[in-house]
Amino acid sequence: MVYKGTVVDLFYPVLTMNLLLVVGAWCLARPSPPAAVCLTALAVTWLFANGPLEGQILWSVTANHGLTVSDLLSVAAVALAVRTLRHHGRHEAPGTSVWKVAARLNRERPPRRAESEAPPAAE
Repeated sequence: MVYKGTVVDLFYPVLTMNLLLVVGAWCLARPSPPAAVCLTALAVTWLFANGPLEGQILWSVTANHGLTVSDLLSVAAVALAVRTLRHHGRHEAPGTSVWKVAARLNRERPPRRAESEAPPAAE
């Protein structure tokens, strides 16, 4: 049962906003095409689900429609998705550069001496 003006009205908009923020963090942490697609889908969903959380009208299109403060979250999400898609092909998978540095350091390190080749103990 839905009661207007109660917590039930805010559940789906807040859930959508939290999903949008989590998937945005996913795009920043592990850029990939699936993350960008999910973020874009949530950005479009946010435009329809943000009704109870809409703020001031920034730009009026008609008497009943316009761009609100909460719509800017969708704009930011789509911009992040585009950035994720652009940068995905240019960069290596996360973590691979760390392994390359470690491998290079291991190559540059002199070989370890065996225990039998240990220097003589000081007298």
